[in-house]
Amino acid sequence: MHRDIDARAAALQQLQTDDALLRLRAVRRRPIFVMVGAIFSLYVLEILLANEAVGFMAVSVAGPLNVGLTLSLLQCVTTACAIRWYARHAQRVVDPEAARVRALLRDRGQA
Repeated sequence: MHRDIDARAAALQQLQTDDALLRLRAVRRRPIFVMVGAIFSLYVLEILLANEAVGFMAVSVAGPLNVGLTLSLLQCVTTACAIRWYARHAQRVVDPEAARVRALLRDRGQA
């Protein structure tokens, strides 16, 4: 039983340093960090404007809709668009890369 656990631990450690798996991680993570950074920056900008430019945020755009509410709604739209973009990105880029890694592991007898 201990040999089986040791063999699996060795295989896992080998996988963690495998170039194909590292490439898959980068393909999956890089766009997420970019999108999170952009959305978080827009959120922080909205908070700063709400605290420092109260008059500007209260300017009416159309009827009861003011600049602050418009920016909040745009934040929701931006987040939804980022989620949709990443889903499409995952289908086009991440899923084929994952299939290649899966096939490589199958060939090695590790999956």
